[in-house]
Amino acid sequence: MELFQKVEWDIVAAAIGTVITAIVAFYRIRSALPKPRTQLKTDLEIMELIGEEHERYPEMKRSTDILLADIYLRRPQFSAAERRSIWGYRILFGLWTVGFTFWTFYLLRSGWSWWVLLTGMLAFGGLINMINTQDLVVRSRKFRKSRDGIQGQTSKAELTGEGR
Repeated sequence: MELFQKVEWDIVAAAIGTVITAIVAFYRIRSALPKPRTQLKTDLEIMELIGEEHERYPEMKRSTDILLADIYLRRPQFSAAERRSIWGYRILFGLWTVGFTFWTFYLLRSGWSWWVLLTGMLAFGGLINMINTQDLVVRSRKFRKSRDGIQGQTSKAELTGEGR
């Protein structure tokens, strides 16, 4: 019971309030972002306005195909290297989160410091990155394809990762 007597409950209450506020802020920001179907509708309207003869039409078509696949097709399959990459990133961001969370609580033990805000935000950022690691790998795959200059339409097999 001596352990609970040493706990500074005002700091615990502040930490809980901060976590709840961060979660609410995350969902509010997420809800403010455009929905994929709204983005798709806008892209299709722009493509209709500019016409097929526009120089950027193939790029917009490829982007729209990828967005359609993200909305309506099953999630992409990952190669063994990509799965290892996903787990590597998750472990890295997990260690990042644990480290900065520990540091934040260590700083709070000796009283309030402005450094707590920085370490807390870095811990929260690590948690968000750990959750979104799969999307990071998907975006990296899309970037590599666009960087390598893949032209024309993207096939359903490429979008879903079939045939790997």
